Amino acid sequence: MLKLDVVVESVSKEGEDVVVKGEVPARCAVGYYHVEIRVKGGKLVSSSCECGSDLCPHAVKLFLRYRGRMSR
Repeated sequence: MLKLDVVVESVSKEGEDVVVKGEVPARCAVGYYHVEIRVKGGKLVSSSCECGSDLCPHAVKLFLRYRGRMSR
């Protein structure tokens, strides 16, 4: 079985927000969804995903990967 990982492509700061862009594996399709999240004060405040949902599971996965990388 092919294992696809969450990929953090870029992290930038815009004012008080941290903008994280990345790719998250799509479960029902081959490939990735492009996801952008905004983090403020260590909390996920908004997201944009190709799947069309707000604060979708893809955004949560990207947030968890970002938090995991920041704690190292």
